[in-house]
Amino acid sequence: MKRERKLVRNVFIISIILFIFYYFGGYYLSNKACVEDIIRGLYVEEKDIIMELRHNNEFQTLVADLEKGTYSIIGTRKIGFLYRTSDCSTHQTIKRDSAVHVYYGYSSNIGLYYYVYRNNKAVDKVEVELYNGIKFTLDEWHQDFAGIIVDTDGWSGVYRAYDVNGNLIEENQR
Repeated sequence: MKRERKLVRNVFIISIILFIFYYFGGYYLSNKACVEDIIRGLYVEEKDIIMELRHNNEFQTLVADLEKGTYSIIGTRKIGFLYRTSDCSTHQTIKRDSAVHVYYGYSSNIGLYYYVYRNNKAVDKVEVELYNGIKFTLDEWHQDFAGIIVDTDGWSGVYRAYDVNGNLIEENQR
């Protein structure tokens, strides 16, 4: 009888430990460790972390491989003191046919986010005027990328690229 009690108790303890590992699997203590594991898990070829956008407890991390002209956006979410994966967009290609390449995405947790890559190094800022009336400027560059989170749900508008002197380089409508 004593042996059966020990067996039941040990099976119960092992079941609790396995449940804890299952429940907390995929949680990380740092955002960097979470992003690196997502990169490995999704077979993302881009390894250089360029920049990170944050809105409340949501993060959008831009990783790129500028030699190949590709980038990925890795989403993470902070829950308490732990980090977990969120929305991801991987294996995007930089289009080289204009002065700037614009990527925008929407996440229900963050809202609308923009990333701009400047193909033409003379571009100093990009002004965006959305058709719903919202205007913003992207001028803080990180390895030729700039990013912003905008509190709106419309992304159609006019994109104007300017040089240092304020001369218009290019205007696109999307």
